[in-house]
Amino acid sequence: MKELQQSLTIARNILERYDVTSDEATALLLVVTNYAYALEQLDDYDHQR
Repeated sequence: MKELQQSLTIARNILERYDVTSDEATALLLVVTNYAYALEQLDDYDHQR
């Protein structure tokens, strides 16, 4: 979860500091969402779920 929180903080900082388009914001959200999904899958695997 710490990694996900760090990723969300980075995403928020990017969106606040730069003039990003809607498409760029959507793409960034997709990256973070995919990252969160991958972390969940790895955690499930580690705990045999």
